[in-house]
Amino acid sequence: MCNKSITLNILALLVVGILLSSVFADENQWATNGPSGGSVKTIAIKPFSPHTVYLGTIVNGVYKTIDGGENWHHLDNGGLFSCMRIITFHPFVPDTVYAASVTGIFKSSDDGENWVQFSPPESRDREYRALLIHPTDPNLIFTGGPIIAWMSTDGGQNWLRPDMPQYIGTKYITVDYNNPDNIYWAAGGLGHGLGIWKSDDRGETWNNIQNNIDSSGFGTCIEVDPVDSEILYFSYANYEGNGDCLAKSYNGGQSWIDITPTGLNTPAIKAVKVLPSDRNTIIICTAEDGVLKSSDGGETWRSINNGLKVVQTASMELDTTNGILYLGTYHDGIYKSTDDGETWLKISSNINCVETWDLAVSNFNPDFTIVAARNGIYSSPDCGQTWDYIDIGYPIEHKALTVEFDEYYPDNIYIATGSTTYPPQGASGFYRTLNNGESWEFFNSGLPNDRFYIDIAISSYNEEARRFFLTSDQGLYFSDDFGESWTLYTYDIPVNMWYTVVEVAPTDPNTIAVGDAINRVFISHDRGETWHQADDLPEISEGEFIQDIEFHPSDADHIYVSSYYLGLFESTDSGESWNNINNDMPLPSAPYHFVVSGISINPLNPQNMFISSNNIGVCQSHNGGQNWELFNAGLDSTCGVGEMMFAPGDTTKLYLATAMRSVWSITRTPTGIAVDDNILPLGISLSNYPNPFNARTTISYNLQLPTDVAIDIYDILGRQVETLVNIKQTAGWHQVVWNAESAASGIYFYKLTADGNSDIQKMMLLK
Repeated sequence: MCNKSITLNILALLVVGILLSSVFADENQWATNGPSGGSVKTIAIKPFSPHTVYLGTIVNGVYKTIDGGENWHHLDNGGLFSCMRIITFHPFVPDTVYAASVTGIFKSSDDGENWVQFSPPESRDREYRALLIHPTDPNLIFTGGPIIAWMSTDGGQNWLRPDMPQYIGTKYITVDYNNPDNIYWAAGGLGHGLGIWKSDDRGETWNNIQNNIDSSGFGTCIEVDPVDSEILYFSYANYEGNGDCLAKSYNGGQSWIDITPTGLNTPAIKAVKVLPSDRNTIIICTAEDGVLKSSDGGETWRSINNGLKVVQTASMELDTTNGILYLGTYHDGIYKSTDDGETWLKISSNINCVETWDLAVSNFNPDFTIVAARNGIYSSPDCGQTWDYIDIGYPIEHKALTVEFDEYYPDNIYIATGSTTYPPQGASGFYRTLNNGESWEFFNSGLPNDRFYIDIAISSYNEEARRFFLTSDQGLYFSDDFGESWTLYTYDIPVNMWYTVVEVAPTDPNTIAVGDAINRVFISHDRGETWHQADDLPEISEGEFIQDIEFHPSDADHIYVSSYYLGLFESTDSGESWNNINNDMPLPSAPYHFVVSGISINPLNPQNMFISSNNIGVCQSHNGGQNWELFNAGLDSTCGVGEMMFAPGDTTKLYLATAMRSVWSITRTPTGIAVDDNILPLGISLSNYPNPFNARTTISYNLQLPTDVAIDIYDILGRQVETLVNIKQTAGWHQVVWNAESAASGIYFYKLTADGNSDIQKMMLLK
């Protein structure tokens, strides 16, 4: 997980924090308001109540709407496992709901409010992928998972094995509603002709009807024509075969013809629907090509992705009463269409289980936040209370992993992307806006089109003297022209390597640290001109990678690094040695792995630290990592690791971008954090190098607040020689060069004035 600090103020704006807390999260309680989305694995429309829809997500259980998707609420009573596979209803008592998951089958008798486990024998901690309650005989139940298939004739009191080979795996079970004696079973594997089964006697006997279908891949859906029971459609995923993935039969499965759409990027179809109003109209959803439609029974196809932000789809359901199509996507929640799929509208309000990878907060406006999520770029003008989707122009098949605000230019934002499909679709690279997102420019000069670009960091001496760093899956790049062209580092640091995170020290723009995919850290003290490898982390293990890097806010030699599965490490000597500071950090219980990310250090008191960890939530330390305590009030601790940072200039506010639960925020009451915000001395850091100097010297200074700044040069008699700076600047580290070629040798003084404070230092010019 990327972690890039925006330079923070050394003096907290606590009064501003109190005024803004009403629009931030509840005091001392984590809260989330999006962005909305998630991976919707299954959709179920309640019988006789078409505005009531259930959906099952991969990471956060079941959601329900009673108004056709205008609003959703999470059904969580602690009994449901989060990763759902299928939801269905009792045909005569629709308040009775069944949900199959990776740990068994659950049943609710009160419209989803409470659940009990309802599973076949040997089912504890077993996955069930398909479930059918017979429409005319609800005591007849069929289910199965990756290994074992089951059926019950008495409503689930007793279970028996259907008469078909075991260990074929189950993906889908359906019934012919025109002739309910016909049951169809799609197996998880098509190999050896074991993929499709039919029973014409309600499951007493079974016949294989795969016949001439390619024996590669696995089945995903069977659709029976709403009028003619002899017409069948069978979809499957065929990653290693001939590319066929959709078949049609006119004779009940005795023979099949291929009707796969041409030009699919990935030969995998997830669901098939035939419109009752026009049996020649077929709509399919795919793994990586979105939604396609045929108006001639499958002979020709066209894409119907208008309104979709992602093309990875997982499920589709048709409301036959109102003609509404519901589409479940990977990562972007649920959509609906009222015009047979021609246009789609996202209806995911309150479904907040998005993968969010990087978070940035504006130095100039701490209410303004941008997040890079799996389903796009979102901005919030009000501390995360509302979110707006930003279409920056990258292809629908791409994703953005990193976002960065410019600390000098309030309207400059930078984003980098990578393709989610193979082979890649379109060029990935670097995006830039100079007008606060109104328009975006794309640059990838020097960047390969088919790579992932993972993290951005900026080394800034002043408004113009900048170097951009960009990590990728093949090496580390830099740019000295605001990202318009890039150069790959080919010296001192390995190429053809995943680099996961890059960080610039807030007190020294020359000091850069980068972490790679095999647990190595590389450090530069000359702004990337040369690099050296830091010492190995203790307990290093093969296959792990650097998850996060953070510098101490006032010491460029003091570094914190988190490593996948290993935890948190600290170095006080620029990586020459490391100490493990997991200490008494609460660890997740098996089978979960220990992953730490989101390192965030209180700029007013570096002893006050925060981290996020998978299946733990957030931990806080008041003594530099010697001891840890949970900081989870209101937080869903299963949210997964993520980027975490303070709002610039306000240590009362924290943001957390999670791996599975969107963006969270919290306001800490000033009285509760006073002890954490009064450690660092209140003064202006001011120095120059070299000193003595010949003709040119660089003056460095660290501002406490965004403020008007003046830097003046005086000679030894106190006469003003030159004004170097006289503008408003952001908080953080700045540098300016004095060119003294026209000045005489001697002693000079430079004075910095900022926010009513001033500091004077002496320097010597020698020619």
